[in-house]
Amino acid sequence: MENETVGTRIATLRKNQGMTQAELSEKLNVTYQAVSKWERDESLPDLERLREIAHIFNVPFSYFDDGKLPENEQAQETAVTAAAPAYEPARVLLGVCTVCGKSIYDESNIAQTSPALVCKECHDRKIKNDIKAADDARKNREANEKYEKDRVKRMRNRGLITAGAICGALLILLIIGLIQEPTDIGEAIGGYCILVLFLFPFISQLFWHGFIVDVVLCGGKMLGGIGVIFTLDLDGIIFLIVVKLIFFVIRILFFLLTLVFFFLLGMLLSPFTFIPAVVKLSRGKELDD
Repeated sequence: MENETVGTRIATLRKNQGMTQAELSEKLNVTYQAVSKWERDESLPDLERLREIAHIFNVPFSYFDDGKLPENEQAQETAVTAAAPAYEPARVLLGVCTVCGKSIYDESNIAQTSPALVCKECHDRKIKNDIKAADDARKNREANEKYEKDRVKRMRNRGLITAGAICGALLILLIIGLIQEPTDIGEAIGGYCILVLFLFPFISQLFWHGFIVDVVLCGGKMLGGIGVIFTLDLDGIIFLIVVKLIFFVIRILFFLLTLVFFFLLGMLLSPFTFIPAVVKLSRGKELDD
């Protein structure tokens, strides 16, 4: 008896009385699945339910602790009376929670009945989990937004630093040239300032994948792809490959021929697009958004 559990003792009492799980569950106003779980030690009945079981099988409540039955009917009656002084009628079973399987007897413990019965405990737990999931999603979204803004700002800084470095290198070359061959310093400095006015914003925006980059690459985008009609045989496939290669070479040559023009056009336009681009990037937004 020492190795017996509450579940095995309930099963022993039921079988000794020739009672089925369904019959016992009906007396206790619970589902037969609950009785099955008790006997398999997957769950335990509460104290009140144990008192009802003890009353049904006419055994002392202490039987579920030590497994001992009284030696005679008088002692048995005394033990039952001491363990459960007054037997209370079984409460009406309102339903079983579809989430945790708990029997519900009190209407105040019902959170919802449609589309399925859910106890207040499971309902509150679901609300807490939903709140936590929403909070985690918000934090992840904020982290992604911050990462994206930081990436855009790093791109902005990379363009500004590169353009500044190139303009600084040109200034050093200018100073060295003036030292070696002094000429009109005012004219040289004026020319340098005009060059920087267009060169600095132009180089910066080449790193930002915005309007200026589109202008510079416009020559390569002006010639779109062409459709080629060919037959599905060796000669047709060779013809397709040759035509595609020829057109590719034409596009490259056209791009190189127009590159200088669009390069200069982009440089002329860059001072006008520089400040709006810097403002947008500083807000963490891509120029093509």
